[in-house]
Amino acid sequence: MNQSTIFYIKRNTLNLINMDNLVFDISQPTTQLNNFDFKKDISSNEDITKVNKYKIDQDERFKQIKKSIDISSKNKAILSLKYDNIAFKINIIQISVIVFSTLITFIETLNSVYELSIFVGTVLPILFASYIAIILSIMRFFKMDDKKETIGKTLENFSYIINKSRKTKHRIKNFNITHQNTELWENLISNYENEIYDFLLNTREAFENILHYKELVYFKRRLLNHYVKNMFAHKNIDYVDKLWIHPHREYEQNLSTCEKIYQYFCCNKKNEVYFNFLNHLENISLNDKKKDKHIQTDSRLTSV
Repeated sequence: MNQSTIFYIKRNTLNLINMDNLVFDISQPTTQLNNFDFKKDISSNEDITKVNKYKIDQDERFKQIKKSIDISSKNKAILSLKYDNIAFKINIIQISVIVFSTLITFIETLNSVYELSIFVGTVLPILFASYIAIILSIMRFFKMDDKKETIGKTLENFSYIINKSRKTKHRIKNFNITHQNTELWENLISNYENEIYDFLLNTREAFENILHYKELVYFKRRLLNHYVKNMFAHKNIDYVDKLWIHPHREYEQNLSTCEKIYQYFCCNKKNEVYFNFLNHLENISLNDKKKDKHIQTDSRLTSV
């Protein structure tokens, strides 16, 4: 007997069965079910491939964003040195203008009460006023205030980019990609590329316009000096955190007021005890490492 005649209902030999919004021809049930399973297998394989692809992209994105944060942090540090340089020049100019303006007022007041010489009472105020006019004109010509404001805004933009990138990096690192949340992953990457990365490119463009090549090399060399000092400071802090339980009272000082004033103005004397204590901690750390090596070699010899 043919398979279609088994499912005879009222008058038709061909019937349709609706299961979960899926319509199957009863005359060919096996073929259609097999086709459905085949399509389902294809979609599941595609989901697995997509998930694996996104997981590989997850590692690459994490490394890329981490590198971008490092570069942005260094660019911000270089730009902050440029900002400090311009701010120092502007402060010197403004302070000198205040000082010379005060001297002009002081000399004119004295000249009205006492008879001063022609040089002091007339020539010096003219020289001071000429200096004020020249130095302010030079500052306006080089647009120092505008440059300072532009650099300040760029520094703020770098801070925004670094913090947003750190947040995105944290989300990427802890994102568990499955076939159910691939759309969330795509939205996360799309937001980073369309918002943060575009903003980063604009900020780097402003950074490159602010610093010329010679200035970039100069401030990089200055950054290197500060970077080495920063590493020394971090290492010294690690020594103190790790070895603070060791005796250190011999490096404490009970100074009188005169001795404190002397040490305050004498930098070598002030730093002597400080560096002696850090050298002491470093020697303790080196001795501990030597002891650990001796213990390891002795254990190996005994085991042999």
